[in-house]
Amino acid sequence: MRILILEDEKPAANRLELLVKQLLKDQIESIKILSSLEEADIFFLENYIDLLFLDIDLKGKNGLHYLDNFLKKSFHTIVVSGKIEFALKAFEYAVIDFIPKPVTAKRLKNSLGRLSEDTVMPLTSIPVKVNKNIQYIPMNNILYLETKNKETKNIEIESSGIYYAKISNGESLPVGRSYYQSLKKNREKTTE
Repeated sequence: MRILILEDEKPAANRLELLVKQLLKDQIESIKILSSLEEADIFFLENYIDLLFLDIDLKGKNGLHYLDNFLKKSFHTIVVSGKIEFALKAFEYAVIDFIPKPVTAKRLKNSLGRLSEDTVMPLTSIPVKVNKNIQYIPMNNILYLETKNKETKNIEIESSGIYYAKISNGESLPVGRSYYQSLKKNREKTTE
């Protein structure tokens, strides 16, 4: 699991990271702490995550608005905040849970228990890299997708934990972790 902690209070971020590592152990592929929405924008240009821990108040900016402007359905979100008056509002963004600060191991364990390998997030948009930016195309705006060559050569995992399907023309296409297993099974069936 690739995890991002978006928290501007360093002690709170470090404590959350420690608790997450204790609870998830070897399920963690990577864990990153960032302290601002601007840092997160840059991070998401090259990285994918499975789980976001989001503080609501990030250097005076509302973290929930970030979910408005970003691909809120491409990863699970758990809000961690001292601003409990925003708890109901947070659930309007389809977050998994709202954990009030200070975070306890028991409360975090309960929250993480809501996640499972079988939890499927509906895909609401597709990220497309345009120049050095990522644009998100809503699924309801897509009529069809077409590739020049549908034959997959190889499935690779980069050291950063990102999965890629290498197609026969040599290009590498990023593959979401939840779809990696089904793509791998389909490839094995076609090579038998």
